[in-house]
Amino acid sequence: MTRIPRALLAVSLTAFAVGSVVTFGSPEIPVGWTVGMPVGAIFFGLFLVTFMLQKEVARFDEEELRRLELAAPTAPYRSARMWMGCASSVKL
Repeated sequence: MTRIPRALLAVSLTAFAVGSVVTFGSPEIPVGWTVGMPVGAIFFGLFLVTFMLQKEVARFDEEELRRLELAAPTAPYRSARMWMGCASSVKL
């Protein structure tokens, strides 16, 4: 698990814990803290999406790298000046 899904899971669990304590705890706690439950649900959904797509993104990156490696020998040669946008009349 990378850092982003781990952080989303941590925020989700924390928000669920805060929302649960406020919802099922003492009535003296301000009602505004109950927003923790929906926030926890939203972050848990984000965690699930990133966790499910993590392997797909890694596979896509590998495929793109292979495609670029295969295309590199057939690509036309370009000098550094062309890539940097320098005029052809400038002498180095």
